[in-house]
Amino acid sequence: MFRSDTNTYLIIGTLLLASALTIMVDNAITSALPAIRSHFASVENAELLVRLVLVLPSLFVALGAPIMGVLIDRFGRKPILGVSTGLYGIAGSAGYVLDTLPTLLASRALLGIGTAGVFVTATTLISDYFPNEDQRNTVFGWQGAFTTFGGTVFLVVGGVLASIGWRFSFLIYVGAFALMPLIVFVLYEPERAVDDSSTFTRNGSMRQLVKQVPLGQLALIYACALVGMIVFFMVPVEVPFYLTEGVNAGSIIIGVAIGVSTLFSAILSTQYTRIRTRLGIVPIVALMFSLLGVGFGIISLGHTVWTVMLGLAVAGAGVGLLAPNLNAWVANDIPEDMRGRAFGGLTGAIFLGQFLSPLISSPISARLGLRLTFRVGGIVLIGLSIVFLALSSRGRVGNQLTEGGEQDDEGIDSSVSKDVD
Repeated sequence: MFRSDTNTYLIIGTLLLASALTIMVDNAITSALPAIRSHFASVENAELLVRLVLVLPSLFVALGAPIMGVLIDRFGRKPILGVSTGLYGIAGSAGYVLDTLPTLLASRALLGIGTAGVFVTATTLISDYFPNEDQRNTVFGWQGAFTTFGGTVFLVVGGVLASIGWRFSFLIYVGAFALMPLIVFVLYEPERAVDDSSTFTRNGSMRQLVKQVPLGQLALIYACALVGMIVFFMVPVEVPFYLTEGVNAGSIIIGVAIGVSTLFSAILSTQYTRIRTRLGIVPIVALMFSLLGVGFGIISLGHTVWTVMLGLAVAGAGVGLLAPNLNAWVANDIPEDMRGRAFGGLTGAIFLGQFLSPLISSPISARLGLRLTFRVGGIVLIGLSIVFLALSSRGRVGNQLTEGGEQDDEGIDSSVSKDVD
């Protein structure tokens, strides 16, 4: 599918590695949380503040991503990616030397802002570099698989470092600096067709912005991302308790079970292009919600570990379609000079969903019980899949959602062969 060119694959590799950094924002220090709590036990409200050390970056990704989207459309992709990667490495590794909770929390907030810049820029560059839809969808699928598998790898590496000492787990973020030479020497600033009449930051015309960007459709994309991530994060948040209380599973079994969900998510991400050639974007949204719904339904019926694992595998398959499909939806329908803002909003919705998930699911599960919570969630998700299937069949959403998008015969061959800045 891609031309056999070293620079082509260096560009792809750089963007995939940059994308994988984003999943490390939380996973890297998960194993160190008990030790961090013990270290700061004398601090007032230490229990809450230590939990914020874990989740605060996701909140600041959600807040910072739309801003980063504006910046990369205004000042260019490559400069923002370089600065964001540097901020990511500095703020992430700062926990190795910081010795107060307020400064540690401040560094985690900055890490979230850096993560927002990295992910929004990497995703936008994939869209810019790959005008050919099939090639772009393939890379979006690889991006989803990299972030999924990366989460598992970083969780293990973070655990090993935490076993040496809780501060050492923060050193994993130093790896971001290894990407800096690739960003500087491999990536280039893409040429973008900029229409001044479509960019409201340049002429102050909100009316022109509304004309150029399908705001209603964009809101629908963001809603799908928000709901999808709220649901997805019920797996790491609630499933461990479900397995412990429902089937008396130990920590190893819990890890394996969640790993099954991760594995099937990555597999479906890599197969996104094949699925996309057969289904439009909205039907894939319906498929995603239906897989999540069926998976949650199976989990709610689970009285054995194997039943729960089956449900997690089905739900994981649905999650694997979420990010590649929504990225493709934005890339297809948003003008080039506004993609940064569009992807910024999408990234914000994804990470906001991660942050809100435990805040929403925990009170519900406390009231209904975990089994009934998964069952009700499955019913709601199946309902959403039916709604999107109906929208698709009536052709109510978008112009290219049931057929393939416009193709560029030259695709990546005409793009990445340009001189490297």
